[in-house]
Amino acid sequence: MEVKRVGKPTKRRAPKACERCRVRKVRCDIALRQQPCTNCALDDVSCVDAPPRRRAIDDGIARRRRKKKASNIPDSSSTDLDPAFATDIVQLPELTSPHTMIVNPSAQAHIDEPSTGPLLPTHHLENHFPDFTSGLLKDGDVSNQTGVPSPVPSTGETMGLGCEQPVIGDILLPNFVTPIKPGRCHQYSSFLAAERAFELPPPRLRNAIITSYVHFVHPQLPLVDVHEVLLALASDGKAANVSILLLQSILLAGSAFVETEYLVEAGFQDRMDLRKQLANRVRILYDFDCETDRFILIQSLILMTSWQEKGDEVKHLRHWLGIAYNIALFIGLNKDPTNSNLSMRRKILWRRLWWSFYIRDRMLALGLRHPPIIPFDACEMPDLTTSDFDIRSTDAAVSSTFENCGLLHDLDQQQRLAEVCVAQLKLCHNVSHVLKARHKTIVPKFGCTTTRTLLSVPKSSKTNTPEIQKCAHQLSSWFHDLAMWLQYKSPPSLNFSPEQDILIFHCALLNLCYYSLVCTLHRPWPPPILRALPAGEVCSQRKSRHAANAIVSILKDLQVQEMIQFLPTSGLTFLVQAAVTHLSDSTTHIEPLRQQSRQNLESCLEFVDCLMEVHAYAFFAKSFLLAAAAKLYQDPRFSRRLASISVTGSTTQNATPSVPSLDLNTPYIDGNDLQISKTSLFSSEKDRSLMLDDNLEVATDSGSQGSMFDVFDFGLLDFDSNMPFEIENGQLDLLLA
Repeated sequence: MEVKRVGKPTKRRAPKACERCRVRKVRCDIALRQQPCTNCALDDVSCVDAPPRRRAIDDGIARRRRKKKASNIPDSSSTDLDPAFATDIVQLPELTSPHTMIVNPSAQAHIDEPSTGPLLPTHHLENHFPDFTSGLLKDGDVSNQTGVPSPVPSTGETMGLGCEQPVIGDILLPNFVTPIKPGRCHQYSSFLAAERAFELPPPRLRNAIITSYVHFVHPQLPLVDVHEVLLALASDGKAANVSILLLQSILLAGSAFVETEYLVEAGFQDRMDLRKQLANRVRILYDFDCETDRFILIQSLILMTSWQEKGDEVKHLRHWLGIAYNIALFIGLNKDPTNSNLSMRRKILWRRLWWSFYIRDRMLALGLRHPPIIPFDACEMPDLTTSDFDIRSTDAAVSSTFENCGLLHDLDQQQRLAEVCVAQLKLCHNVSHVLKARHKTIVPKFGCTTTRTLLSVPKSSKTNTPEIQKCAHQLSSWFHDLAMWLQYKSPPSLNFSPEQDILIFHCALLNLCYYSLVCTLHRPWPPPILRALPAGEVCSQRKSRHAANAIVSILKDLQVQEMIQFLPTSGLTFLVQAAVTHLSDSTTHIEPLRQQSRQNLESCLEFVDCLMEVHAYAFFAKSFLLAAAAKLYQDPRFSRRLASISVTGSTTQNATPSVPSLDLNTPYIDGNDLQISKTSLFSSEKDRSLMLDDNLEVATDSGSQGSMFDVFDFGLLDFDSNMPFEIENGQLDLLLA
């Protein structure tokens, strides 16, 4: 039976094409107009008239006739390749991946390019197979892209990636970068190049940042296949490749923890300079759709929440998480992949990405005091287990490139860090319950659309409600079920060996998160001082005081080990929560407790100083704490320190946003002179006039110091014009993010 090929009618070929259009396999109109052609004119590149490939018109007609006669005979070996490229490809005995081909480097056509720009490769084989990859993969696998690995040979085996260097416009990308699909990114390649979106730090700094990411970010958020990322960089794209958007996002997240010597060596003024550049590159690459793989987009969006320069940006931290959540639902990331036909490596990465997203959402919710974005009901897969982590040693090539990353060979630390992450996930299940029990959202300036008006304030001071008691029981149960070696003890040498400093650090973060939740539950804000406290609330305050002391103790250990500067942004959440608790206790009439609280507050300010260079939020945290202390203590030392950091913030070279001016001539304003907000929780005269019982544990010197509520109520309602000290709109929540 005769077999005929059925296809849609094709347009008549253009009589001739320039070199660039011929390489890109697009229609060229150079025959209808003078140089340049329309495509080259739009891309603003030189247009080179290519010589004809046909020997003669008669020969071409005869060849087409012979081809037409043979068109009815199916030939499995026939392809749609241009004859000019047919000699460049040598087929291998077995096709192990979509890119398994060897490109003959000698079979290249030379193109005359201006000497001012990089040479454009004569052809890019991937562009000639637009549907070739999708035909080989199943279930949407993307071959050798770090975000979503398809079944590939084990580490060390040759994967047979193409030898062509990725290109976009006239820009040559590194060999280890995944080729960017045609779209807006190609259309605006000149603008992206001018914005340095494709530039990477020098190799030495880049590798140091990646090492810092593996040590300090990946154990908390294991959302990428780090072995594939390292392999792509170490092999220069011969064994794997990585998305440029994902790589820039990884560099942004890891840049907060890289050592200063690498920054100085690379010529950066400071860490903030590097982080701003990386953040700008990531934002531009995302805005111009350089990545179409939704899995990689989710990974990048989560990592993008590690940086925010201003508190009231339209694209807030929750903006990126909201986009990531919508994309995650579109691809079913919240579904259990156990019964799917995905590869095992992709299944475990699928689960790790979803739960990393969940953890990051909960940590931001705790810092911003806002409801989480991801509802718990949306989680349709079991919790993480240690079997979901890719615990293995790396190969020699990666070890030589990342020689300072000792964690790659320490399988015991990898296993125990996986246990830390699993425990962190279980703890994060309590965050939404604590926030729901203690906080509510309000809109004090309803109708204002030029700024963010949604705020979170404490519900009630009562601690004996069933909801709060249930949260307290859940937190206690979590800590009771925690493995003994995960319960941080000082000194850390009781449970860890000296070479396990990375494990010590992440174990400390886990305990800091727990104690911060305890403080949030039992003392969400300093209660009014002139108010009698029942026995239940006194007990609750003791728990919060113990948790705040534990936070300071752990941070002191990290300071001794010179690891305090590696705290992530969530570390500021824990630190400020402890500082607020100590501010409350610093007004008691009990001298030992008052002195201890003030000492702990001073320690918290020292910790914030260590983070000033790393996180922009630390600047606002310090100004907030100093302003509160200046009002409470009537101590000119705090006023002078606050004035000094205000001047420093306005003159610093890294352009850190300056702290709003504060009226420090009156460091304390009496509570009677304050106009209480309508949304205040203790605005009634009865609440404010209750005198303090001498037998209560927490007291204050009455008469001169007013209510602690006067200090912190307006800090929460940071849009109130009657604040005794002002924090710029939106910046207070940043220091808790």
